Amino acid sequence: MFVLEARGINVSEVLKIIMAQIYLWLNNPKKAKMILIDLVSKYKDSYLGHKLLARIYEQEGGMRKAIDEYVQVLDIKKNDTNSYYKISVLLKDLGRNDEAVEMLRTLLKTKPDMYEASKLLRWHIFRTKRI
Repeated sequence: MFVLEARGINVSEVLKIIMAQIYLWLNNPKKAKMILIDLVSKYKDSYLGHKLLARIYEQEGGMRKAIDEYVQVLDIKKNDTNSYYKISVLLKDLGRNDEAVEMLRTLLKTKPDMYEASKLLRWHIFRTKRI
């Protein structure tokens, strides 16, 4: 444990993430969500904690909470392209198409070879032109 702490790895954070992941594997997302909420309230910069919590919210259908958690992930790690994509998909599902298009354009500026993002952006553009 001393070696991990010396390298800047928070053992408590890692253990809570492992516990949450085990609960997810055991199909108990409520218990995993409780652990992750406790984790992100204690460690505000927990990248994996926010990402797992966003995934749980997304699976439960809490799109707004999932977007909030993905935004926290982007605050911690600016170049997480998958979170940009997830936010744009959730915004599209909420009917906030203009914001989804902006997120997709931002994503494609940083990673132009992301096929899913360009496909979704083309869908938005052609969909609005047809109407």
